[in-house]
Amino acid sequence: NRGTTHNSKSNSNTALHCQLLGMNCAAPTDFTFSFKGFSMRGGCTDVHCHGWGLCLYEGRGIRAFHDPEPCASSPIADM
Repeated sequence: NRGTTHNSKSNSNTALHCQLLGMNCAAPTDFTFSFKGFSMRGGCTDVHCHGWGLCLYEGRGIRAFHDPEPCASSPIADM
């Protein structure tokens, strides 16, 4: 099962799920600080390395990014 990994600390199988980062702001906000921490948890400082995605609201629509690679090493996350 792709969503299951062996956790050596507890010697048990743990189902891993993607992490989500959401921001809802009344004023324009710099997303960089929050995204940098989120990105590091995507395979560098935590085990969430099964891909990631991001949706941005722009005007009357969204811009969506999806990457199956860990966020910590993703070239898309460096944009």
